Amino acid sequence: MNVCAGPKSWEKRWGSDKAVMEELEGRPVWSLDLTFMHTLLRLGHEFGEDRQAKLGKKIDGTELGWRLGATLSMIGADLTCRA
Repeated sequence: MNVCAGPKSWEKRWGSDKAVMEELEGRPVWSLDLTFMHTLLRLGHEFGEDRQAKLGKKIDGTELGWRLGATLSMIGADLTCRA
């Protein structure tokens, strides 16, 4: 994962995007957050590796939080607890 590889990897992948670089430098917990999200999607909700998911901070100026479960439920995803 590029984010977890650190600043050299960030520069190589997103160096031309100042906003992305500032976000990564300003929040060192991105690697932990993304690892959790990936694991939740893959194991908890059984998303395939080929399924794309995009992260966002705002929609039409409204701040988003990490509300995956509620979002999946609203779009009619089949949720099954596999614990």
